[in-house]
Amino acid sequence: MIKIWWIILLALSMLLAGCEMLGNFLVAPRDAEPTSMPVLGEIEPPALYILREQATFPMDRGNYCWTTDAGGVCADVSVFPRDYTADTHTLVIDNTLELLFEAPFPETVAATLYPENNLTPSVPDDMVEAILDENGKILVTFLDGMNGDYALIISATWSEGNMPYGDALYATPIRFAP
Repeated sequence: MIKIWWIILLALSMLLAGCEMLGNFLVAPRDAEPTSMPVLGEIEPPALYILREQATFPMDRGNYCWTTDAGGVCADVSVFPRDYTADTHTLVIDNTLELLFEAPFPETVAATLYPENNLTPSVPDDMVEAILDENGKILVTFLDGMNGDYALIISATWSEGNMPYGDALYATPIRFAP
């Protein structure tokens, strides 16, 4: 008999708690215009491109947190959304690679290399120099004598003092020819 009372008491408390939560919701009048929610593309960090002569090639965007006036989102995305094959690698010429951000431009960038597209080591193979200019262009300079396939990871941050702001990772496979 005591078990039944506990069950009734539990059910009653759940019912009351549910009614209390319903009081937090607002009911819009039937003739109200629906409000639009921000589209995910409006609250994503800007794209990053590899520059090759007159062509641009997008880098893959990985994890990011991004905040705008419309809202904010954090996405836990594999830094490599697809498996890279030998024919998708960008050949590095003269130990430099030029990249370009869409606006708004980040305040800081860092570049890291992982050997043979292997992102499993907790420590990257090499840090490389990445210089960001005021127009969103990055000059990445690699060490002399590099050979083989690597994954290039770019980490970018935008200051909280500005809108929009956040951080993001970008990746692309690259190749150094002997």
